[in-house]
Amino acid sequence: MQDPHLIKVARVGRGVGRGAVCLPDAPHYVRCRTDWSTLMAYSDDSLMEDDMLAYEIMNPEGILVLKPHAPLSQDDFGGLSVAVDSYLSGHAKLHGVLIQSKGFPGWENFGAFTAHMHFVRDHHQKLERVALVTDSPVAAIAEALGKHFTSAEIRHFPFPDDAKALEWLKSA
Repeated sequence: MQDPHLIKVARVGRGVGRGAVCLPDAPHYVRCRTDWSTLMAYSDDSLMEDDMLAYEIMNPEGILVLKPHAPLSQDDFGGLSVAVDSYLSGHAKLHGVLIQSKGFPGWENFGAFTAHMHFVRDHHQKLERVALVTDSPVAAIAEALGKHFTSAEIRHFPFPDDAKALEWLKSA
């Protein structure tokens, strides 16, 4: 593909050849297969979903919403990194991250856990707040551990209180 508007290509999701393409001055992401025959566009305010992780970046609020619904894979973090890096290329930081899951889904394997830690390492300095919206008992541990890995303010909210968590993030 010799598109002059193509600025980034990265692997996302499962399967050979899937990728995310970010176009400059366009408020969307495009996913395609290697043969470029299948294209699907997503606006910035729509929920993008990889295999185990649904996510969106709310504009202009600068809030990343993450909704894991199964054990996370290494590829989930590849797609998420592309979206977050694309957003951060035009913004100084994310004002907040809202992580919402009824329970803690965990990771598929050690590679997925490592990809998660790399994502945190690469992005933690560009966060103001993190809201953990879950009823999982793991939230207290994640909140305590997270404070050692980021300077972002971290707060736990019960699963039904996603609106309160979002308001807290917007007040940053």
